[in-house]
Amino acid sequence: MTVRSEKFDRYSASGTLTSKAFRDIAMSLGVNYSTKDAISLKNEEAIKNAIKNLVLTGLGTKLFQPNVGSKVYNLLFEPLDPILVTEIRDEIINTVNNFDSRIIISDVIVTGYEDSNELDVEITYTIVGQPIVQSIDFILKRAE
Repeated sequence: MTVRSEKFDRYSASGTLTSKAFRDIAMSLGVNYSTKDAISLKNEEAIKNAIKNLVLTGLGTKLFQPNVGSKVYNLLFEPLDPILVTEIRDEIINTVNNFDSRIIISDVIVTGYEDSNELDVEITYTIVGQPIVQSIDFILKRAE
């Protein structure tokens, strides 16, 4: 099942795909003391936060949306080898493509470190309607 949000897909008069401003609540749930409202992330930071949360959300853990998320967390408990690294890379690409229509992935690089049992993930992408290449880099590691 592919879930796409149509509110982000708008076409300009020239027929090219354009984007709008994005806003999301910060996961820290901090409070902006001047407005007494939750701290929000805007535009590029909101998208980076959404990508990371999407990759780290396990299948079946999101209420009323059991198909949203990825198998990445479960794969972290498999023996670290090149096949696993490729499988995690493919899972990240499929998950982000299926659930976030605001971006177009250019590349995903997953590097495994056997000595520390960590995976370094770098996702390079462009936001729909913007020519600027963005990237997010984070570490995947089993909870101890």
